[in-house]
Amino acid sequence: MTKTELKNQAELMLEIYRSANEDRREAFALYLRKMRQKLLDVDAQEMTMSRSGYVDDCDEDWQFALCRGKVVRAFKGKRGQAFLKEMLAALDAMPEKRLIAAELETAEGAVCAIGSVGKARGVDMAKLDPEDAEGVAATFGIAPSMAREIVYVNDEEGRRGETPEERFIRIRKWIASEIKADPENAEHPT
Repeated sequence: MTKTELKNQAELMLEIYRSANEDRREAFALYLRKMRQKLLDVDAQEMTMSRSGYVDDCDEDWQFALCRGKVVRAFKGKRGQAFLKEMLAALDAMPEKRLIAAELETAEGAVCAIGSVGKARGVDMAKLDPEDAEGVAATFGIAPSMAREIVYVNDEEGRRGETPEERFIRIRKWIASEIKADPENAEHPT
């Protein structure tokens, strides 16, 4: 339920509560307390949602499986593999081996994982909303599911208190592990 739907439902229940007899008021009061808690939970979720857009409230296991399937296909596809290779090269070319979280690029020029590719390409990242996965994905020519996954791993998968240098090492290792071996360039035993 959205925040607006919850508020509308709570207001309707308040009107019914006011017009109900004493026996029904207790039941309505309990219901209103539950609605208030749901509204508080929605507020808390909105405040803590990350720029990846990932949430913990998948209604069904199959929804989660579908989402993960999109991520896997995006990473293993030709476009995704090309982007991962480009990102690895951009990371290796960075003069300072540091990655930030929560932004594509700071005013000082520090970048996140996706921002490293943007900087290498000369993209004006000030025009991009780092919270808009679809917009970022379109700018970089990747699937939105891939953009969300990279943002999630960059911003949230590390340990609490992780330094920008530690984030760089972790992300570089992860990106390298996601790149498939190129069968055309692999050496074949004779």
